[in-house]
Amino acid sequence: MSQDDVLVVGAGLAGLVIAGAWAHRGGHATVLDASASVGASSAGGGLQIAPPTVAVLRRLGVDLDAAGAVVVHAQETRASDGRLLGRAPLHACEQRYGTPYVTVRRADVHAALLARVASVADVRPGTAVTSVHETHEPVVTLADGRTLHPGTLVGADGIRSVVRAALGPDRPLYSGLWAHRALVPLAGLPAHLAAPVVRLWVGPGAHVVAYPVAGGRELNLVVVVPGEDDDPTAPAWTAATDPEPLRRRLADWPDDVRAVLDAVEMLRGHAVHDRAPLEHLTSGRVALVGDAAHPMAPFLAQGANQAVEGAVELAAALAAADRPAALTAYERRRASRAGHLQQGSRRSVALLHLPAGPERDARDRAWAAETGLAHRDRLYGYPVATLLGNALASSA
Repeated sequence: MSQDDVLVVGAGLAGLVIAGAWAHRGGHATVLDASASVGASSAGGGLQIAPPTVAVLRRLGVDLDAAGAVVVHAQETRASDGRLLGRAPLHACEQRYGTPYVTVRRADVHAALLARVASVADVRPGTAVTSVHETHEPVVTLADGRTLHPGTLVGADGIRSVVRAALGPDRPLYSGLWAHRALVPLAGLPAHLAAPVVRLWVGPGAHVVAYPVAGGRELNLVVVVPGEDDDPTAPAWTAATDPEPLRRRLADWPDDVRAVLDAVEMLRGHAVHDRAPLEHLTSGRVALVGDAAHPMAPFLAQGANQAVEGAVELAAALAAADRPAALTAYERRRASRAGHLQQGSRRSVALLHLPAGPERDARDRAWAAETGLAHRDRLYGYPVATLLGNALASSA
């Protein structure tokens, strides 16, 4: 491979975004993915896409409307007894930040992004990486025994990243929680659940999230509860889960929660993992992005958003005249922004699952006081899309 080439391991959202951004800076990007069909690993449920990510995807030429995105009007948080605890006016995002807050099926937005990037980068499914040696002169070994010598290697290969292992030994950390997910047809549910609202119900030891996706045809459901044990080796991958135990556990929760669970025949469950923050996300000619860099628990709806933001920032750093300085700045920005959210996601579950008492009362008062969007400016007003320009949208 040429020393100007960028080899990306992983064709998820982060991998595709950095490949597209790099290709339209005049470089050549190759993306390897272990799945025989790129996108097979992105089929699980829905995503909440914040305004900075919407701006990036639009500039990459992704038609979110065609991908079935739903523009969200509000986020409502309720207690497990149905009391309204807070309401965020997300309909105001477009006026305040220039782009809306949307929800979408992960598979739909991934397919739309892949279609754009595949025209300007070399995407190779069914190409698994088994090991990476060295960082200053990286050697990538493939499952078929071949070796590659990329000019720059980007690890975008998720929480179980092979590339990350080259920067230092660590392992995913089990949270003790399981997230159970399903896409439920809205046709058989109470009509008001089709409204463009992200709904969150919180209670002792559990929380439930639901919002419409697929152009309003389906409801994305996530139920988070403790795992059956504290086994640190609990799998991070998905497995079929029976909704009946969840129905019993949440039998006294609001009618809407029970109606959705009653409509579910099967969920996909996974043990929630993250990793400890890394001191460095780059070393020599190797860099990490997305879940390979800062995997986070899904309790702030920021994992995919931070993956996309980081990919744009990393592409800009790789294109800088002083690349080492730019990569150092990339590490600082990601540590400040994504690292803060990574740790906040880990802490937030305790806040979501509080039992009755003074601490929960204080939480409820704080949520009720957050009536506008000013407290979300740092999160939703982040101008990462300005690093892209309009190259891909105008040339693909």
